[in-house]
Order: sequence, then C-alpha cells, then structure tokens
Amino acid sequence: MKKVKKILIIGGSFQANVVYELCNHLNLTVEGFLDIKSNQRSLKFDLPVFNTFEQIDAIENYNYVSAIGHNFTRKCSLHKFRCRLSDDHFPRLIHPSAVISPSSKISPSATIMANSYLDQNSSLGFGTLVNAGAIISHDVVLSDFSSVGPGAKIAGNVSIGRNTHIGIGATIIEERKIEKNVIIGAGATVVKDVERNSLVYGTPAKFIRSVSPLDKLI
Repeated sequence: MKKVKKILIIGGSFQANVVYELCNHLNLTVEGFLDIKSNQRSLKFDLPVFNTFEQIDAIENYNYVSAIGHNFTRKCSLHKFRCRLSDDHFPRLIHPSAVISPSSKISPSATIMANSYLDQNSSLGFGTLVNAGAIISHDVVLSDFSSVGPGAKIAGNVSIGRNTHIGIGATIIEERKIEKNVIIGAGATVVKDVERNSLVYGTPAKFIRSVSPLDKLI
C-alpha cells in the first residue's frame, strides 16, 4: 500500500486556518506550516511554522497545499516545489459538502470549499480556489491559479484565464470570455467579455482601470 504523505500548508494567515480545518475534515495529517513572512520559527495549532525552505528536512517527504488567497502569490508560493516535485505532491482538497459532477476535471492543487457546486464537464486548473457556496455551471474553464469568491455564480460555457479573481457574490452570464489577470469586483454582474489585465465591477460590470497580477483583490 502506498504511504500517504503528511501535509505542509504554505501560508500562515487566516486562509491557512481555513485550510487546516479542511485538512482535518478530510482526515489528512498536517505536519506544519511554511510562512516565509514570519520573522522566526513559531507554533500554530501546536505545529511548527517554518519561515525558510531550508528548514524543511526533505521536501519529497511531504505533500503541499497552498493556503494563500491572492492568486499570483499562491502561484509563486508553489513554484519552487513544482520545479522539483511531481504533481502527486499537490493534492486536491474538496470539502465533503461540495457537489461535484463526475464529468468535471479537477487538476492537482485545486481547493474546493464547503457547499460549492461544479457542474458537468467543467474544468479547474492547477492551484485554483473555489470558495464556499460558489456555483460553477456546465462547461466552464477556470484556468490555473484563478479563484472564485464565496457565493459567486458562473453560468455555462464561460472561459476564465490564468490568475483571475471572481469577487464575492459576482455573477457571470453564459458564454463570456474572461481573459487572464482580471479582477472582477464583489457583487459585479458581467454581461460582456473582459480583456486581460482589467479591473471591472458594477451592474452591469464596467472597466475601471488596468491591473497587474500583483494588485490586491477587490
């Protein structure tokens, strides 16, 4: 029988607390946290918090889950590990209350929170994050390192590019194309395609300004 590796959670913020609880819910053993923003080694939930990569004795001995909400930061947090490890080291985390179509495709390192819904023939890329209560309809493509906020609704045949964030409670109507590095603000209603590197919000959603992958979510 293949030995199940213990989990290291990347990140030390409130999102890490949520992911830790999800891992416990899934009966996964968390060995510790990696938080490079921490000034010194410490404890979280009585587990070690490492603040450098070098403090991890042998990276191949663990599986890794990123608990970072910001898309581009989440991507960067996993880069060093992805360069050295196979996708088997990046488990999918799916809350038991989530409803997932058997025909959907979920890539490694995807996280799906409680009471979310993923419909027929939809696809989640590597490192994607679907927050609580989000609804993703049929034939939706959510590309690598994109995220869907709590309660957001995405209709059928929508394509969403890399590093894009769909804000809390936002709605995207069917057959829209959202390009990469987009931020869709909380509560927005998207009725048109959205070009890359754009911030949009409102009902209907309108272009506000250009953004970069480093910009904060709205």
